[in-house]
Amino acid sequence: MKKIYVLILMAAMFTSCLESKVKEDDHGHGHGGHDDHGHEDAQEVHLKKSQIKLMEIEVESPKEEYISTSIKANGTLELPPQNKASLSAIAEGRVKSILIIEGAAVKKGQTIAFIENLSFIEIQKKYLTLKRKNVLLQQDYERKSKLIKDSIVSEKDFQLVTESFENNQIELKATRAQLILLGINIVNLEKGTISTSIPIKSPISGYVRVININMNTYVHTGDVLFEVVDNEHIHIDLMVFEKDVPFIRKDQRVTFSMAGMPNKKYEASVFAVGKALEKNQRAMRVHAELKEEYSSLLPGMYVNATIYSNNFMKLALPEEAFIEEAGASYIFIKSKKSTQEESVFEKVSIEKGKLFEGVQTIELSKQLKKDSKVVVKGAYYLNAEMNKEQFEHSH
Repeated sequence: MKKIYVLILMAAMFTSCLESKVKEDDHGHGHGGHDDHGHEDAQEVHLKKSQIKLMEIEVESPKEEYISTSIKANGTLELPPQNKASLSAIAEGRVKSILIIEGAAVKKGQTIAFIENLSFIEIQKKYLTLKRKNVLLQQDYERKSKLIKDSIVSEKDFQLVTESFENNQIELKATRAQLILLGINIVNLEKGTISTSIPIKSPISGYVRVININMNTYVHTGDVLFEVVDNEHIHIDLMVFEKDVPFIRKDQRVTFSMAGMPNKKYEASVFAVGKALEKNQRAMRVHAELKEEYSSLLPGMYVNATIYSNNFMKLALPEEAFIEEAGASYIFIKSKKSTQEESVFEKVSIEKGKLFEGVQTIELSKQLKKDSKVVVKGAYYLNAEMNKEQFEHSH
């Protein structure tokens, strides 16, 4: 009986010790759980400079962006008629010299080639002959004008000399006009210098786009020898489909890119809207002027454009700045607790607005100010780091 009593007493003591150990363990785990819970409430992640560099974290404040209805259109870069010139041969002849190459810059009135022909010599000879004859006829006319007053010459003789003088003057003026049109220097000709060739001059300043001749080529009147373009007033000709025509207005903002450089955006503005649809395409032509001069853009290039209607400015952040979790949206804001050695980023819930071409509109709040430094690149990595820390603490 005594032995049974001792066994019961030992069992009771063991149970008491075991309960004490469990309570201690539970108490310890409770502290650990409380610490983890406090960390989750903070929703913060701390990073050193080296970590920020490794994750390529970038921050910036919300920016005002254009938000509007967008209309897609295709087109080409074009020049107005007064900014491109086709240089045709004004007379036939053989190409004596070419003074430029394709792509060369030229000034208005600059000589870019010479054409030679024997007929150029003949017309200069004719001019000099007519000019000398005109001096003699004028002297005869002036002399007989005085004699007719005294009835020394007959009226008929005076009329004949008058007619000869006037006809010669007409022919002299016409020949002079021909020489000027051909580009022959009249002053040098009257000094005795006869040219064997005529110059081809650029009628505008710009760049030589096309050269259609070679040395010694024989050209005929009307042949196009050169094309010169002035890219200063290059613009876009866009085709807008019929359904979008009612929304197009003058001065609307346009962005466009080239087929070979889709990520490079250029700015333009609508300056003219067509008044009729193109029959074959059921589309209207819209003209947009470039905001800046771009030397890399050339006439004929194909463009993809976006026309913006109902423009307004709105604060926005890049789409990359947002994290989606359990149906809610979050951003990371650099905390004022950050130091030079360590940056602190707070995870903040946010209501998103309208998504537009890679940016998301936002509303300012108690936590998100206009000057807040928001993580716009690397938010995904920050969120992963935060989840990693929380997971480690929970274990």
